Amino acid sequence: MHTPISTYLPDYPEKNGDQITLHHLLTHTSGIRQETQLEHIAGYWKGQVMTQARALELIYSQAELNFKPGTKFNYSN
Repeated sequence: MHTPISTYLPDYPEKNGDQITLHHLLTHTSGIRQETQLEHIAGYWKGQVMTQARALELIYSQAELNFKPGTKFNYSN
């Protein structure tokens, strides 16, 4: 539960991937931005096809956090 997500997602940017744990993800305290806040990804929800590879590429390239993991609650998909 307290293993960094970089263990499971080795391509996730190390700076944040080493701070965020599964516990943070499950309790919505990771600080990860909602996918709808990510530049270029929101437009795909309007009927365009988004591949898993492309979604991860966009998420990884915009991996700034809204807050330090574990300090706040913010529901996230």
